[in-house]
Amino acid sequence: MRGWILPALLVAALASPALAQQQGQQGQPQRARIAKGSPIAKIFFAEPPLILEDDGTYAGAIQRVGKEVSRECGAVESYGWDFKGKDREQQQQQAYAVYDSTMQALEKAGYKLAEKKVRSIPDPETLVFTAERQENRLLLMWSPVQDATLLLICDAGTGAKSPPTKTPQGKK
Repeated sequence: MRGWILPALLVAALASPALAQQQGQQGQPQRARIAKGSPIAKIFFAEPPLILEDDGTYAGAIQRVGKEVSRECGAVESYGWDFKGKDREQQQQQAYAVYDSTMQALEKAGYKLAEKKVRSIPDPETLVFTAERQENRLLLMWSPVQDATLLLICDAGTGAKSPPTKTPQGKK
């Protein structure tokens, strides 16, 4: 029912001029900030993404996803990789390279990754993962949009809920 809203918001966010430039305090455009790594996940990115400003849309989206996989999000990070100026095949190859290198960095850092199917996201290209390492729990959402890729990371460690366990009925 509302499954189309998240992809539409992500497209709008990445297509906006805010991805390439943000307004300075004096109204002057300033360069977008680049991330060398994720403070939440404590990994470095092989290809540094842009740090996306969040007006609450990204946090709200990943929190809704978190509810479906029994996770509560604390801090949220939002990153975008822009592949403009490349043909479709180059964009696809670069998106795969970004995804692969980031997921490998998480595994190298000791995270166990598990893909989750989420009903609220009908787009089969949007991927959701949990990542767990000792007491660290993360929720990741990858979403390809037009000529860019978006990654949302939330710290699901402190407020994470365990899924309910079933006990056999009739046994004492």
